[in-house]
Amino acid sequence: MGLFESIRYFLNVYLPQSILNTLSLLSNIMNDTLGWILFVLLLCFIYISYKLYAHQEHLKHHEFELNEILFLSTQHETIDALNKSFLELLSWLNGSYYSLYKLHGETYVLLSSNIDLDDENFPVSASLHLRASEYKISYTSGNFTVNAYQSNNKEYIISFYGKKKIDLDRYRGTFESLLSQYDALSREDK
Repeated sequence: MGLFESIRYFLNVYLPQSILNTLSLLSNIMNDTLGWILFVLLLCFIYISYKLYAHQEHLKHHEFELNEILFLSTQHETIDALNKSFLELLSWLNGSYYSLYKLHGETYVLLSSNIDLDDENFPVSASLHLRASEYKISYTSGNFTVNAYQSNNKEYIISFYGKKKIDLDRYRGTFESLLSQYDALSREDK
């Protein structure tokens, strides 16, 4: 076989066959890889869909529980009974302690609390008076984060002691409802 025939054989048979084999191998690899990529993407899509669905269900359940607390609070006829609604809301928000203050002049005075102020070993400190100028929305006290909510009319402050910061603006309507009911019951008591 001469040089010319060898070149002709290489160009007509060997080169096209090797190109086809290489393209076939790449095609198989791409098909397998593409299949795995699509499978991984499908799993990611299913996981994200499940997380979104679970989050939506949690939010629905969350709102239902909040509505239950509000509904039960409307049936209270005394301030002591209404304080239980504050406690339910607090525990629902994963808080440990709460205190309710009312503005008198330039000072907020403690109205009610589930904190025993006489216990010196208690891990949370709450004062009987809170100066309006010293009011803070959120601060840390020991191991606790104190989340404070000030009513729209700036007459009341609710302080929540918990392990994390709570977005109290999200529950503004709930707080306003409970505080207006507290205000009405206290006027009725007077």
